[in-house]
Amino acid sequence: MKLSKRLRAIAGMIEKHSNHGRIADIGSDHGYLPVWLVLHDIVSSAVACDIADGPLEACLATVQLSHTENKISVKKGDGLTPIIHETFETIAICGMGGNLICDILEAHLDEVNVQQLVLEANVNEPLVRQWLNNHHWQIIDEDLVEDMHHYYEIILACKGQQSLSEKEYYFGPVLLEKKGPVFEKKWQWQKTIHEHILESLPASHEKYPLVSHELQMIQEVLHEN
Repeated sequence: MKLSKRLRAIAGMIEKHSNHGRIADIGSDHGYLPVWLVLHDIVSSAVACDIADGPLEACLATVQLSHTENKISVKKGDGLTPIIHETFETIAICGMGGNLICDILEAHLDEVNVQQLVLEANVNEPLVRQWLNNHHWQIIDEDLVEDMHHYYEIILACKGQQSLSEKEYYFGPVLLEKKGPVFEKKWQWQKTIHEHILESLPASHEKYPLVSHELQMIQEVLHEN
């Protein structure tokens, strides 16, 4: 089984921090991530969850084709509801918006026993970091991957206290330390987008101050490189 660059990066983050425990994959879609992790003996067992019938059927097919039925269970439900009161080493919530990830965590995370979270938001990553910071979860590791002309930030958090600065919310505390070519490429691209937005907006527009402030932060971080 070959994973996309995005899923391979998520699997790599889990592998890096795994103690061969149990994982729940929320919004599992085709089930590629939990199947790959089980086949490579990175996790002991997995639960793949999704809310829609189509992805659930695709996930079941992947599990059956890989002969991992004895280690992976597939459950239907909204967010964390299928795994309430269960115990996991890792919960992965990936491939959805930051607002939805926060809603899922807010709804039922306190009803699940879990050691670490692996989160990948397609948009609004700062909201996810803010939620973690406000709910006593500490960001331990981050990764940034480019896949099919999109950039994906992967966050691993464990229970703990943390106080993030505005820049750390926006860019990621670990990513700010790591930086690197993909980080540089993403934020050069974002710099161009912000400049184009400002060129198209009158200074009186309500969004102008925010975009201008974000551009200033981007320029400062790129200059630090």
